[in-house]
Amino acid sequence: MGVMLYWTAKQKHDQKHGVHFMSSDPELIKLFLLWLKDIGGIKYDEIAFDIFLKSDTLKERESAIAYWKKIIGTDLFNLYIQKARRRRGLRNTVKRAESSILRIRVRKSSLLARQITGWIQGIKTYIN
Repeated sequence: MGVMLYWTAKQKHDQKHGVHFMSSDPELIKLFLLWLKDIGGIKYDEIAFDIFLKSDTLKERESAIAYWKKIIGTDLFNLYIQKARRRRGLRNTVKRAESSILRIRVRKSSLLARQITGWIQGIKTYIN
């Protein structure tokens, strides 16, 4: 399931920058984190999180941190918070999100990204 999640959310530069996954859906976030731990062998301290907000108010920051902390069930180590203003697509996605969007970044994961890409190619070969 993690490969399918990654495949549907894949960014074009993932192999260079490692494994990233972004969603506003708490169940998808939980599933991807479990998959990283169980299948990818990733430890929690190898993961960084980015929270993208609609606006950058203190109240919204605190609310988003509390929300994602509750979802993940632990402290958000290596956390960066930013207002979504860089890319139009991201900005529109954050506007549609209930609260905020969480991006999971696995540090030093270009090897894992290549491995996942290989699994995706295997699936493509199988369906063709």
